[in-house]
Amino acid sequence: MEYTRINDAVSLENLDFNRYDYLDFGCSSGNSLSYGSKYFGGTACLGVDIDQEKIAEAQEKIRTGKIKGQHAAVCMDVLQLP
Repeated sequence: MEYTRINDAVSLENLDFNRYDYLDFGCSSGNSLSYGSKYFGGTACLGVDIDQEKIAEAQEKIRTGKIKGQHAAVCMDVLQLP
């Protein structure tokens, strides 16, 4: 099964995994991205989820500053990550 990426600016082909402090598999609407920053000290997280609607919510929170940090959220199957 193929999953559509919501944001082509952050796609599997151009992800630089070295710029992220941590990965969040199953990030849903992104609230856990802030949790990781607060409790683990990371400032840049890559959130991954299979649910396009939840990723759209996470991306909106990142875009509007409701989630602070240098985070990104992508919609993909984690089994497809390199």
